[in-house]
Formats: sequence, structure tokens, C-alpha cells
Amino acid sequence: GNLGNSIKGVFVGILFFVGSFPLLWQVEGCVNLGEVAKTSKVAAAERPDPALDGQLISVTQKLEAREPLGDPRYLKPGPYVSLARHAEMYAWVEEKHERTEKQTGGGSTTTTTYTYEKKWAAHPKRGSEFKHPQGHDNPEPREQSESFVVREATVGAYAFAPADTEGGFLGAGLPSGERLNLTEGDLAFAAEETANAGFVRPRLMENHVFLGTGTPSSPNLGDTRIWFVALATGRMVTLFGKQSGGRVESWMHEGETKFFRAVA
Repeated sequence: GNLGNSIKGVFVGILFFVGSFPLLWQVEGCVNLGEVAKTSKVAAAERPDPALDGQLISVTQKLEAREPLGDPRYLKPGPYVSLARHAEMYAWVEEKHERTEKQTGGGSTTTTTYTYEKKWAAHPKRGSEFKHPQGHDNPEPREQSESFVVREATVGAYAFAPADTEGGFLGAGLPSGERLNLTEGDLAFAAEETANAGFVRPRLMENHVFLGTGTPSSPNLGDTRIWFVALATGRMVTLFGKQSGGRVESWMHEGETKFFRAVA
């Protein structure tokens, strides 16, 4: 058995060796956006220069939002450009363990075991998906993670649509956000939920919006905790993209690679 595994390993190694060439070609062929950024024309933040229209520019100034942003279910609108809701449920989590033992005379035996423990999980599985579902049923999640971004933001005198940028925070080309320190005054709950007779009012506990009968440090099965990461306005950034009047839009490098982002 061990000899057979060794022979299989040789063939797998050959396949990986051959397959590495197209991968290296693809990686080496990727555009270095740092080098592209160096070719940008530095624009004055106070007033767009008509002579730069249609060119790749970089403009540095504070990042601002044209409107407040919040979570329509839990958080009042505030001075944010991007906002991410992180929801986790206290649920059964399955862990797979494998142990391989060599046998006398050659060969080996692999033993697989499964253990179950209640933990906070962002993507809890249904009990039916477990190897041993009996006694490990998870309720349906009460909430999901979700992200939000303002429709329009500005850097100096230039407007742009954050959702159209690429790469970075929340999948958009924006700087990373920071976790919010929540207060009671920050919270707001959807009217249709508060009118529901079966609704358990969310509570602010240990810097989480908490849904359930326990607490974040001593939860019960099915309890949900929610926390937020936000990119606040006022952050100094450099915006890269194509100037189009008083706006910055997506720049296509050599007609193939999109370059449109704000970096801190």
C-alpha cells in the first residue's frame, strides 16, 4: 500500500510540475497596478483641470459621503462611506479529525472521527449536513451578514461612486474600515420587526447587537450577535481613476485592466 502511494505521488508531482507553467505565466503576466499608479497625473483637489479630462489622475484629500449611511435593520445613518454588518449565531460546529497508523508488515489505516461543539459561527450548517446529525440540530439563522456603501462620495472637488471601484474593503476599492463602538443612541430597529408579536427586541450587550435569550459571553443555542465595521468619513485618501469633468471614473489600463480605487 505504501509503495502504491509513493507511485501515485510521483505522478501527482509530475502533474503539478507541468501545471505550474501556465500558472506562472498567468501570475507574471498580471499588471502591476503600483506601476500603473505611478503614471497618473497628480490633480489639484480644489478644482478639476479640464486639460486632464480622459486621463488617469490621482487626487489626495479627505474622503466624504454625500449622504449618511446606516443599516436599515439595526443602525441609524451616520457619517460612513462603507458599512459591514457581521452576524454570528451560537451553533453546533462539526470538526473532522483523521489519524493514520502504520500497520505491521506495511500499509496503514486511517481512522476518522467527528466532534461537535457549540461555537459562534458566521455560516452555521444545518444539522442534516453533519456526519452525525442526531442531537446537533441548528435553528435557522435569524440574521445574515451584509454590506452597505453610499451611492456617492467625494475626494476634494471630485465625486465618484464607491460601489464602482474594485479591490479592497467590502469588495470595493476603499481603505479598510474599523470596528464601531456602539451606543444605545446608534441603534434603530425595523418597524415591521418591532410590530411582530414574536419579535425579541435586540439589546446592546458587550458592544454587540444581541438577539437571543442569553448573553454574548453566556449564549444559548440559536442566539445571534451582530457587530459592525465601518469606513468613516474624514479619512485622508488618494483616489485613482479617469477624470471625467468633476468626476472620477474607472480607468482601463491598455483597454484590459480596470484601475479605480481609493487608498489611504
